[in-house]
Amino acid sequence: MLYQDSWEFVNALDLQDDFHIHNSIANVHLWLIYQRLRDFSSNTFADQLKDELIEGFNEMINAEMEDVQVLRKHKKIEELDNYLFAIRQNLDYHFFIHGISSVTPEFKLDALVWSCIFHEKVPRYSEQVYKTSAYLLQHYKYMKTLSFTDIE
Repeated sequence: MLYQDSWEFVNALDLQDDFHIHNSIANVHLWLIYQRLRDFSSNTFADQLKDELIEGFNEMINAEMEDVQVLRKHKKIEELDNYLFAIRQNLDYHFFIHGISSVTPEFKLDALVWSCIFHEKVPRYSEQVYKTSAYLLQHYKYMKTLSFTDIE
């Protein structure tokens, strides 16, 4: 998550400078690690690390929002936390529950990326959507190869 704002990462995926998109990218990275740790459910350390990841991410979001000057800031933070949680649920549904996409994750992954990462702020069939979809799929498959020790 340290490199998601790097020039190389932003330019490779052609990301625009947008608070919601960048937080959604961070959220997806969190989900990738979280879902892999879930595979080690018999390991109490993996369970503890999952909880710490979510807590740390929520604290990061809260810290970022402290500098933002908006009315009803705490309500906005709560809405953002809920929205990011809903995105993680959509990713779970796509990769683990929905019949076709759980077997073939490529299936309509671009639509999920367009709505959950880009929040429909870019054209539906833009190159950004396809690059980010390929990135997500590549890293999803890569995470499946890692052991708990690799993640730890």
